[in-house]
Amino acid sequence: MNPYAPPAVLAPVLRPAAWLYGLATAWRNRQYEAGTRPTEQLAHPVLAVGNLTVGGTGKTPVVAHLAAELQRRGWRPAILSRGYRRRGERGEAVAVVSDGTIIRLGPEDAGDEPVLLARRLPGVPVLCHRRRGIAGRWAEANLSVNLFILDDGFQHLALDRDCNLLLLDGAEPLGNGRLLPAGPLREHPRGMRRADLILFTRCAAPAVALPPDVARHACSVPVFSSDFVPAGLVDGDARAAGALDALRGRRAVAFCGLARPETFFGILESAGIALIARLAFADHQIYDAAARERIAAACRRDTPDVLLTTEKDLVKLPPEAWPCPLRAVSIAVHVHQPSWLDAIEARLTARQSGK
Repeated sequence: MNPYAPPAVLAPVLRPAAWLYGLATAWRNRQYEAGTRPTEQLAHPVLAVGNLTVGGTGKTPVVAHLAAELQRRGWRPAILSRGYRRRGERGEAVAVVSDGTIIRLGPEDAGDEPVLLARRLPGVPVLCHRRRGIAGRWAEANLSVNLFILDDGFQHLALDRDCNLLLLDGAEPLGNGRLLPAGPLREHPRGMRRADLILFTRCAAPAVALPPDVARHACSVPVFSSDFVPAGLVDGDARAAGALDALRGRRAVAFCGLARPETFFGILESAGIALIARLAFADHQIYDAAARERIAAACRRDTPDVLLTTEKDLVKLPPEAWPCPLRAVSIAVHVHQPSWLDAIEARLTARQSGK
């Protein structure tokens, strides 16, 4: 269940607000389509990655995978992010999380996901600004890049893009089908018509049966499927610490601050780890003293062999002595159809050859 879908009993109260929200987003989108709202264009190709719903589709692992794979193919990508809930989010300065050689900012000034991407992707600059075009122009002036990846950029229509990759959750593509605040939808499902490719996440099998609401708006869009898999462990200093399989049969306390914590806990249980306690915090949780004490108390009470969390949560934890060893699980995305990268790259190279 999408955590951003409110209880059904609140639907009558929230439906009018959702209707007004839908009018506003539809009007905004039409202005961009008609050209009455200007769009910026960068000098290099732009790949936008995003979704129709708030939270839980796994944008960060997908963005990390795309940046790494396209870098291996010879591209020099930079990631442009808003930097959700970072200090100075409304400011005018570009937040340079990483210039590709050194990580300059922590999660307070950059947001948790940009810092995680910077840690995972040595050699890939990560920049934050609420207007991605400003960050992109800064990169063009100061860095040697030839590709921009917009993290959570599907609705950022102020910047022109060459490829729109839309992520949909394989279990609940549109949540309850209602717009915010009555449901998780950021815009009407017709917005998926802007997609050049659709990637379903959390799909154990390659085949995807398109739900009617998706097929109605994206029947001609190439569709791919993916799942999330553990890629290894890192320790409290973000150093590689072996494979998740090494913890099979061990007793663990697990905690995370994700939109869909059950996905993380399910990965651990599938690896044969005995979860004796699981602590689900809010998405983008700030781990203050009270939150850290809650975690430590669970360790003291249950005496686990290991304390497990996600890399996204690890970047927000200060150096601290825990009652048991702390490990973060690195989550990767596995796309069932290898041709998806070729499809993306074809759209990016079309820009370079003048379309």
